[in-house]
Amino acid sequence: MKTPYDNISVGAVTLIYSVQKRGWLMPNGAVTGNPLKAQRCAEVMNNATSGVRFKVVAV
Repeated sequence: MKTPYDNISVGAVTLIYSVQKRGWLMPNGAVTGNPLKAQRCAEVMNNATSGVRFKVVAV
């Protein structure tokens, strides 16, 4: 990310930043304004698509 409102890309997964909603759009329709949470979600989705599975614990 070069600016605070860039899209977040991890591997083959890209989360789009919504200027109107002021956050990154998640696949389930939720919006998060936290860039670390958005990156973690993208990492989990990328690992799931590559066949690597691990348990995700909600905080």
